[in-house]
Amino acid sequence: MHKVLIHCFSISFFTQPYFISQYKLIRAFRFLVNSNLWMALAGWSGTYMTYFLANIPVNPYIPLLVAISTLADYNIPPIHQLGIQRTLKLAGIRNLPQIKVLFFLLSISLSAFLLIHLNLIQIVLFLHLGAISVWYALPIKLFGKSLPPLRMINFLKIFLIVYVWVGSIYFLPLLGEIEIGQKEIIGGIERALFFFGITLPFDIRDFYIDQEVSLKTIPHKTGFKRAKVLAINSLIGGLALVYFSYNPPLQLGFILSYLLTTGIVLGANLNRNGLYFTGLIDGTIIFQALIIFVVIQI
Repeated sequence: MHKVLIHCFSISFFTQPYFISQYKLIRAFRFLVNSNLWMALAGWSGTYMTYFLANIPVNPYIPLLVAISTLADYNIPPIHQLGIQRTLKLAGIRNLPQIKVLFFLLSISLSAFLLIHLNLIQIVLFLHLGAISVWYALPIKLFGKSLPPLRMINFLKIFLIVYVWVGSIYFLPLLGEIEIGQKEIIGGIERALFFFGITLPFDIRDFYIDQEVSLKTIPHKTGFKRAKVLAINSLIGGLALVYFSYNPPLQLGFILSYLLTTGIVLGANLNRNGLYFTGLIDGTIIFQALIIFVVIQI
């Protein structure tokens, strides 16, 4: 009898509004991640962070442009798989791939509009990064020859990811607004080390997938453990550079965010589900901006 009562209590307890709401929150978060809106938020928050680190007036169009172009960039594969003609003929939005295609089309349109709010050197950098992002994901034809996606070149993809992220969220807001000197260069290197540290776990996650297509990445050369050590060392190196670029209040924010990021990277392994990587590890970009912003306000 007591087992029946416990069972009934359990059913009643776990169907209360709290748990229903919690389930809805998890579903909403999964949608944010799987639709790449989470990455768009990362682009927006990381770019805003550059403004308050550099202590310069915010051009609100640039964080928005980075967010929207990030959304378009991460949704290139779905639209490539469906094809442009089929995409344009979609009658309704019924599933995630179609939603991602819609986001891609809207992002491209809005990005073109937002470009007019950039100075000339920012436009050149943005188009340069955009071209790399497209070629990274898709094959292109050049002089009659079909060239493979840049991500299919051995050991290259992680460096391209770092380059595009640092260029878009760090240097894009600064170019034409302030003189790029030693402090800004060191800040750029710090950003590169941070992004290298959080990107390397994805190569660990994709180890066997890359191996199936004969693509070599750093973990194929070093092994899992050494790759993770390299990621942690990269984060330590980035944190060390903080002392050369920022004052003590900002340093505290960086220390807290780097400690959180290091813990998340240490927890990465092949047994983790996809949400751990695309939700938590990619989310460290957002967490860092939020932590530093809160520290500044204290």
